[in-house]
Amino acid sequence: MSIPARLAGPIRSLLGTRREGTAEGPAGRKSKRRNWLDQLPFVIFQLDGQNRWTFLSGEWKEVTGWLPSHSVGTPVAQFIHPQDRSHWDEHVKHAGHEAHAPSSVRLRLLTQEGKYRWVEVRARLHEQGGQEHILGSLTDVTDEVQADDLREAEYQNLVGLVHRLPAMLYRGRNNRDWTMYFVSEGAYKLTGFSPQELVNNRAITYGSLIHPEDQDKVWNEVQAALRERRSFEILYRIVTAQGHEKLVWERGQGVFSTGEDLLGIEGFITEAPQRLKRFTDRAEQARLYDDFHGQPTQSLLLDRLDFIIRTADWDGHSGFVFLLLGMANGDDLLAHMGNARLKELRHQFLQRLRDNLGETASLAVLNHLRIGVLLPERHAPWEVGALVDRIRLRCQNTYLVGGKRIDLDLNIGIAMSQSGWRSSEEVLENADQAMVQAGAIGGTREMVTDQGLRGEMIGFNRMAQAFQEALQKREIVLDFQPIFPQPDGSPTAWYGRLVWPQKRKAAIPLAEFLPAAVNRGLVPELKDHLCEELAYHLDEWAGAFLRESTHRLLLRLDAPELLDPDLLDRIQTLTRELAGADNPVLPAVPAAFFQEGRQAEGADAFREHLHQRNLRMVLDEFTGDFGHLAHLEAVEMVRLAPHWVHANKDRETVVQGICKGAEAFGLQIIAPEITDPKEAQRLKSLSCDFHEGTLCDSAAEA
Repeated sequence: MSIPARLAGPIRSLLGTRREGTAEGPAGRKSKRRNWLDQLPFVIFQLDGQNRWTFLSGEWKEVTGWLPSHSVGTPVAQFIHPQDRSHWDEHVKHAGHEAHAPSSVRLRLLTQEGKYRWVEVRARLHEQGGQEHILGSLTDVTDEVQADDLREAEYQNLVGLVHRLPAMLYRGRNNRDWTMYFVSEGAYKLTGFSPQELVNNRAITYGSLIHPEDQDKVWNEVQAALRERRSFEILYRIVTAQGHEKLVWERGQGVFSTGEDLLGIEGFITEAPQRLKRFTDRAEQARLYDDFHGQPTQSLLLDRLDFIIRTADWDGHSGFVFLLLGMANGDDLLAHMGNARLKELRHQFLQRLRDNLGETASLAVLNHLRIGVLLPERHAPWEVGALVDRIRLRCQNTYLVGGKRIDLDLNIGIAMSQSGWRSSEEVLENADQAMVQAGAIGGTREMVTDQGLRGEMIGFNRMAQAFQEALQKREIVLDFQPIFPQPDGSPTAWYGRLVWPQKRKAAIPLAEFLPAAVNRGLVPELKDHLCEELAYHLDEWAGAFLRESTHRLLLRLDAPELLDPDLLDRIQTLTRELAGADNPVLPAVPAAFFQEGRQAEGADAFREHLHQRNLRMVLDEFTGDFGHLAHLEAVEMVRLAPHWVHANKDRETVVQGICKGAEAFGLQIIAPEITDPKEAQRLKSLSCDFHEGTLCDSAAEA
């Protein structure tokens, strides 16, 4: 791995800068820090003004074969391949100008054996004692570069082969347009459109080429295969650029990350051979798909549900929600409209229903009065309640059929995977009973098969209503906790977060009541309220606290919905206008939001906005995953996860290792929720810079 530009901490320690609260002498501290740096899996180096090595860590011998002590004092140019010296000079030249410096450069180093190894270099200018030094890291990437070269050669060979195949090879997104990232030259012969016209939907989407009657069938087949982690084979029709209808055969599969996240799909499409064209018989197609609506039949829907039930037994993560929608006034409509008009009404309803469900949902017409909906993911009861409310709001009213306006009355039976079903038939039977019970109550109702889950839904709805009233009454408040420097002193920062105070129990943090805000569509109002609360506190403090250049205000944004660049700009504007200070607020964002492969929605845009505004942030609830830090140059401080600090009292070396690692990135460390003076004393040995929380001692009172 390679590290970002914050290398001042460990080098400064190595050169003997004292750290308070340490009983060891300078020689002992320096020896321990040297040993620690020598264990890093990359080289840490320092240069003087003449471009000579003044320090090299122990990994230098592993990379080059030279002893660090023999190389120190030697000009760097002696170790760099002649063709790469200009790259080195350019990188070092801009090391002091971060805005213009490349993040890294790759070049070749001469080894003791007379060979060359590829390294990735990161360097930055550092000033110490009135003198400027270049600090940086070298990471051996020889194996990676050689593998890249081999892959490039193989790729060029494959490209030629791919473009000669009598088929269209593709890789694309899993969306209704079937947006293509790559399309082979076979696309032109198959569709009449060139690869350039199809890639990224530049001229036309591949989805629009699929025959309208086959579009739902293709979508449903692919989604079923992706959920079951298997390949798919489909026969369907396309309409070419010349307007000709052509039967094609597609075979493909999903592309998944190591974290099992879907990245896209890939495969090939070719004109169907004669032996397959017999499957175009509509009688054959009708076995799996409804002929009029193009939706899966009951047998196909239940087959998908059975698969989810089976996989839930062994992976522990799969889940589903099954909705059975019944038209309570369906018999009356059939009597007055006739079967043909009722089918048209149902077709309109299915289209509207599809628009309000996720792309992975499956629908099936079970009979002329019942429609089954399968959502192949685990949902919280409150999420199901919100979905049902949305279906009622957007799908019951009002349809125009045969010149008449018609409203639907829906009764809904709900079955969820949390109830531990054994088969799809059992799910369908119980959902049907719940739907009948809902209809017996009268009006348009929904009923959950599991009364415990129904209780959760009712409880959440009550909580959501109470939250809405609390927000209107301005009962949601910003709670601030002081942050003290270690080992003692007055507060130099405040850590604020939105909470919902309760009379008989602890305040509810934002992460727990945010689903209520989402459910009620109150996220914009919540953002406005956050700004109002911040303005109130800034006005109360009269800005005096933030006018000190060393004082900081940390504001926790513990929900993806708050990773909003506009909200961040509003917060900074308030700080400047009301506090009269240029000291910006530091947003504190949970580290989990930036986890590679599972980033929260909006995390990339938020990080880019910080970079554009030259702002910094706090990585909150940090548990030692330094992969976050390698990609977050905007991080200034880390706040350790409270459960991690308090759960590791007997394993202090674990927390100490995290602190040492953060120090290597030049980051300040906050130990959270410390209210016991003995606990604060323990933190001195962990190299934490600050502790957060009120202490009943002289330092806190001061």
